[in-house]
Amino acid sequence: MAKIIRLTENDLASIVRRVISEANVATEKHFYADFVDTGKVSKEDADAILSLPAKANILMWLGRLVTKGYVESFQIKSFGGYLTTFESVNKPGVTDELKDIFRNKGIFTKSFNITELKTPEEIESFISACDEYNEERGKLGLGSEDSKGLLNPAEVNELKEADIPLLGVVDNFQIFKVSSSSDESYNAYRKILLNCAGPPIPSSVDSTKMVKVAMCTTGRSHFDQYLRDNKGSAYYVIYNYDDFDSPYQFHYESNQFKNRENKEIF
Repeated sequence: MAKIIRLTENDLASIVRRVISEANVATEKHFYADFVDTGKVSKEDADAILSLPAKANILMWLGRLVTKGYVESFQIKSFGGYLTTFESVNKPGVTDELKDIFRNKGIFTKSFNITELKTPEEIESFISACDEYNEERGKLGLGSEDSKGLLNPAEVNELKEADIPLLGVVDNFQIFKVSSSSDESYNAYRKILLNCAGPPIPSSVDSTKMVKVAMCTTGRSHFDQYLRDNKGSAYYVIYNYDDFDSPYQFHYESNQFKNRENKEIF
């Protein structure tokens, strides 16, 4: 019989940091190979781009824009703010009226995929739309503080009461431990961590958080099975709603670390 090794909070924090670090190193190597080593982008501009809070495909897209001269060196840093704005537009619960600010400028008419913007005119329209979008959000009382992507204290407390404690926050990701297979735990797990309960009728512009989650444990049978077959084990849910692949879920005994689409992280 295989020896069962229990995961500590420090172990989990180390795993999360390692995954983030390895992803960042891979992105940097790829970016340098495509742009710096080929002389398309200066090292200074490359470092400025890689410092922005964005996923690898968006950083590569921005590198191509800089190469073509559509984004100047002095504009790179300010693009971080525009990318943050774009992430908030992509959050479920944002009204069509707010999204129409972009559509009315002729961009994102089919889908909100920033890498589809490829001309200087589209980039100019994007920047203008971001400024207008933020202005409208300000009028609605929606500031940048709601874009951190973390569960609020009331949601954390509801999870705690359902035997799903918050272990801590690592690199702006909340880590929750799910070890109980009770009805209360399962329902809170789906409703809050996986947002699978079905959207309520919005009472405000950004009142609901809905995202498609394809993890097998969204179903009760699989949720119970892993906890039942591995006595004393738990799911560790790694949560930041502003990260498109979140929530992530780690289960040590079955050697599974997956994102919301049920794809293996490594």
